[in-house]
Amino acid sequence: MEKKGQTNILAIVLIALIVIVAIAIVWNIVGSLVREKSSEAGIGKFSVDIDITDAAVFETGASKISVKRGAGGEINSLKFVFYDESGNSKIEDAESLGELETKTYSFSPLGIGKINKVSVFPVIGNQIGMESQRGIENILEVPSGVVSWWRFDDGMDFMGKNNCNPVDIIDDEKRGKVASFNREPAVCGSDISLNIDKEIGISFWIKTSSENGEIIKKGDNYNIFLEKGFINFNYGKQVKSEGEINDDEWHHVVATMTGIYVDSQLSSSRIMDKAGGISSEELKIGSFNGFLDEMMLFNEGLANTEVTGLYNNQKIS
Repeated sequence: MEKKGQTNILAIVLIALIVIVAIAIVWNIVGSLVREKSSEAGIGKFSVDIDITDAAVFETGASKISVKRGAGGEINSLKFVFYDESGNSKIEDAESLGELETKTYSFSPLGIGKINKVSVFPVIGNQIGMESQRGIENILEVPSGVVSWWRFDDGMDFMGKNNCNPVDIIDDEKRGKVASFNREPAVCGSDISLNIDKEIGISFWIKTSSENGEIIKKGDNYNIFLEKGFINFNYGKQVKSEGEINDDEWHHVVATMTGIYVDSQLSSSRIMDKAGGISSEELKIGSFNGFLDEMMLFNEGLANTEVTGLYNNQKIS
């Protein structure tokens, strides 16, 4: 009986120890989760949803970074960090943006090497929030000489000078926001910067089934138009693409002093003269039936590598 009693006591003690160990394990797991959630709750206000939607770096070293903010939270300011290929960095402070707002921030050359990464952090009080980052594969390298850049997220000139009015913006399943035209052109100003009399480059994405119509025209200075589905570029002399582009698919077109490129391939080659003549007429875009996106006007020529870079960086798969 005595041995049986001792066995029962040992069994009870063993069970108690097992229970204690089990409780300790469970408490460690639960406690860890509690601490984790408590930590999340403590920094939740520092996790405001912001995202870099576009990052463009110009050949001069200047940059434009577009940031979109979600709902909720309070942001006092933003902190941008730029990194170059050698690992050098530069910090730039910027003002905040409102809930659900998208804002583009412009930065002068930073005094570091070629930028290959940019991050943005929300600043809440004296605390730094969670990072949004763009690496080199998502940064658009912009050739020099940009006069105007109509991205057609709206009617505004990304370079800030020559806004278009009116512009009908729609959502395209492949390219997102684009400009839709129905023979009524958008008027984009007559600023002196739009008059070009030396090197020129015009880049844009187009989708149309039309055979004829004006795509961009600045009086007798320069114009690009459709004729029987072919792209025609007039700048002192006229050159025509070798293939039609009116197949209702998106195509990238670049017109330069040396000819016309379609989807990064040289379609027609011809050395152009200087402009036909400076014009005081307003610049008009989109006197045809179809869609345009990412139209860029340069007062410098574009090399083959720059044409390819624009095509690859603006292409949406």
